[in-house]
Amino acid sequence: MKAILLAACVAALPAQVLAASPFDGTWKIDVGTMQAPSKPSVFLLKDGMYSCESCVPRFTVKADGIAHPIAGDPYADSVLIRIVDTHTVEETDSKAGKPIFVLTMAVSADSKTMTTSLIDNSGNAKAKGTIIRTRLAAAPPGSHVVSGEWRSTKYEGYSDNTITVTLKLDGDTFSFSQPTGQSYTATLGGPAAPYTGDPGITTVSAARSGADTIVETDMRGDKAISTNTMTTHDGKTLELTFVDMLRGSTQHFTATHQ
Repeated sequence: MKAILLAACVAALPAQVLAASPFDGTWKIDVGTMQAPSKPSVFLLKDGMYSCESCVPRFTVKADGIAHPIAGDPYADSVLIRIVDTHTVEETDSKAGKPIFVLTMAVSADSKTMTTSLIDNSGNAKAKGTIIRTRLAAAPPGSHVVSGEWRSTKYEGYSDNTITVTLKLDGDTFSFSQPTGQSYTATLGGPAAPYTGDPGITTVSAARSGADTIVETDMRGDKAISTNTMTTHDGKTLELTFVDMLRGSTQHFTATHQ
């Protein structure tokens, strides 16, 4: 009898109450839609020293194939730079002796294009991808050809676990997760909630911005470091705008419902 009464009550609910949120489900980012960050990457390898001048925090270490300590980066406490040849450099960012990011930067023979292969071990499963960059400014005289200003123009070969997200909106409770272990559950318009799986993000808050948009704000301690604006009008396509406050850069991309 109880089951029959429950079924009758559910049947009587308005359709809009029973309908799932258009945000619900698994989404996969289309790497072909990923626009370049508005700020370029800037590197300098000269006189045996390597600097990532666009990194936050900026760092300079010897390019001698040995891990050297860096400070202020929640993802890494040391960086190793190995010069492979006249057009290729390998960077390994490690924390507590564990390689977190491995980047192989290979510059074309005409020095106009850089192909960066990335291995990401920051989550609970290895992720990878390739970034194609175009030179904006020539390498300084006497420096390695990886030096100069570079604009990301294309993204290729990203593993599914790094471009797939699962969202759920239940009333005012919004949840986000990725296969690599990053996740949070926050109340829209409520207090900041813990963010798990990413040492660079402490807490996150989420709020509506109109009927079809949710804005996520990422915090590191008491400082807002980034926002991710997610908009879907039809539950099939998700438009995302990521603002990196630390670097003063913005990036747009699109995801499709799986």
